[in-house]
Formats: sequence, structure tokens, C-alpha cells
Amino acid sequence: MAMEGSMPAWLQSLLILLSLGAVIYLTIKQARDVMKLTEETQERIYTEIRCGSDVIKRDFREGDYVGAATDECEGGRIVGIYAVTPQGEERAKKRGFFSSSSLGLARRT
Repeated sequence: MAMEGSMPAWLQSLLILLSLGAVIYLTIKQARDVMKLTEETQERIYTEIRCGSDVIKRDFREGDYVGAATDECEGGRIVGIYAVTPQGEERAKKRGFFSSSSLGLARRT
């Protein structure tokens, strides 16, 4: 016999299963959000090469360093290596935050 004021066994089991399901769902959701965030903040690394008076930009290759000669063009040298990351409003739009433009607040220049 059950004591007065205690929950039936089937109700306890149901609550435990619902709680476990909620924890699993939230864990998977958080892991997915972290993966999206790391994708958004991935930086791209570029190499700049000077060919005469022109500057060519290409993806970084292992072994690139400033001052190295390249075979991209005759007499080409690497003059810069830098990383570009998504910033500010672009990243906020990707993540779904409200921006001034979505709220109808136009910038005046």
C-alpha cells in the first residue's frame, strides 16, 4: 500500500523519464550551438604576394613566411600574412540577434 501523500510509482517513473529527456535535449542543443559558434569565429588566413606593382592575395599555405620568394610570378615575394575573422554586425545577423536595421532604426551618415 502506498502511503498517503506519496506519488504513485508510475508517475515518479514518468517524471524521471521526462527529466532525462529534457536533459538530453538541452545537452544536444548546447553542443550544436557551440559548434555553430566555433564555425562562425573560424578565421581565414591569407598571404599577400607582391608582383612588381601588383599585390595578389591567396590562401595561406604551410611554409609561407614574409620575405619568401614565390613562383606565383617572376620576382614575387610574400609581403604579408594576416587573418580575417567575421566581425560585429555580420556575426550578429548570422546568430539571429536584432540589429538596428531590423528594428527600423536607420543610420544617418
